[in-house]
Amino acid sequence: MRVSNGFESPFVRFCQRHYPLAAAIILAIAAFNLFFRLDREIVTEWDESLYAISAAETATRGNWIGTTFRGELDYYNTKPPLNVWLIAASFKAFGVGFLSLRLPSAIAAWLTVLVLLLWARRSFGEPVALAAALVLSTTFGFIYVHSGRSGNTDALFTLAMLLVVVTLWV
Repeated sequence: MRVSNGFESPFVRFCQRHYPLAAAIILAIAAFNLFFRLDREIVTEWDESLYAISAAETATRGNWIGTTFRGELDYYNTKPPLNVWLIAASFKAFGVGFLSLRLPSAIAAWLTVLVLLLWARRSFGEPVALAAALVLSTTFGFIYVHSGRSGNTDALFTLAMLLVVVTLWV
């Protein structure tokens, strides 16, 4: 639902006229922030290492049903196994490494920016969509803290939550 008072500021006109270019720039910024040197950062969080070990075991042993840690069923990690499955598939496709560990989260985070950009444009207009996507694609917490540049589940959960909001939006 767009609100209009009959007066459009130069900023609003600029956003409407140059939306495709501005959206492409914002998506490029998000891609840079999420993927640049993704393979060079070491694992510093214990839960990222837990997902890496579980996914490596899934990829090498072929047990896609039960999540394991050091060969035993992992009863500690009770989150849905989608993240482990995606990382294991990435390990199978690209080999075990930092990039393949974090690739599913980085892609999910980039898709979150894209979905936000498209939904906000349809619901609130071009200026809001561009501002929201720019803020999200440059937010430290969204990019680094357990999210886009990490092998953790937060980027997938954020994308899922946004898709639920978009679906239920009236």
